[in-house]
Order: sequence, then structure tokens, then C-alpha cells
Amino acid sequence: MDICMIEWGHYPNDPLYIEVLQHWLCTRANLDHFYEQGHVLKAINEYISSQSNRPLIVHGVSGSGKSAILSKITATVSAMC
Repeated sequence: MDICMIEWGHYPNDPLYIEVLQHWLCTRANLDHFYEQGHVLKAINEYISSQSNRPLIVHGVSGSGKSAILSKITATVSAMC
């Protein structure tokens, strides 16, 4: 994702670029506050590696770390690709 944002950097007035940039910055900020939740990450990685056609649902109370977990998974999967 970092590389993509650098490559797209020459589109500063593109609304899609601006939206993606905002999501990217939020994801980066979430990673700064990530606390290891190994069992959750393991379960999500197993789901991603499976052939499941069922949706992945991450739920929890406000402030429980849902966005941070998804940011971590996004960073992990992006690094694998």
C-alpha cells in the first residue's frame, strides 16, 4: 500500500486519490496503536487462507480494536502480495 500511495502521488487533485489517501493515513495511525491480539490475527489469517465464501465479520464494542486489527491484517496481506 505504501508503494501504491507513492506511485499515485502525482494525482493530488483526484478525488479517488484523496479518499484512498485518507483511508491509508487512518490505517497507518491505527498501526501505531496496535496491541498484539494473536488469537484474533490467527483466526483471520486462517480465514483469508481458506476457500470460504462466507463473509468475514469483525465485531466488538466501541474502542475494542476492530479498526486496528483490520489495519494490521491489511498491512500483513499487502506485504504478502
